[in-house]
Amino acid sequence: MKKSFTGSISVPACSFANVVPVSVPALAAVLADVRSAFFGLCVQAGKEVLSAMMEAERTVLCGPKGKPNPHRHAGRGGHTRSCVTLGGQRIAILRPRARSVVGKELAL
Repeated sequence: MKKSFTGSISVPACSFANVVPVSVPALAAVLADVRSAFFGLCVQAGKEVLSAMMEAERTVLCGPKGKPNPHRHAGRGGHTRSCVTLGGQRIAILRPRARSVVGKELAL
C-alpha cells in the first residue's frame, strides 16, 4: 500500500512588492494609438492602390512610358494635385494626367 500525506502544507507568504499596477486609462491610450496607426496604414495602402490603378488607366490610354508611338491617341500630361475621399476623410494625392493629341484632358 501507498503512504499518503495527510499533514498540513505551509504556503509561503506572498509579497506584492514587485507587482506593477497598470492603470486602465494608460492602456486605453495605447489602444487608441494602435487604432490610429492601423487606420493610417490602411489609408496609405489605399493611396498606393489608387495611384497604381490610375497609372494603369493612363498606360492604357497613352501607351507604355518611354516608348514612342506615332499612332498614339493621347500623351502623358504629368501630375496634378487633387483630393479624394478615402476612409471617410479627404486626403491629398498626385493624380496622373492624360491629354488627347488635340489637347483635351482625358478622364482617368
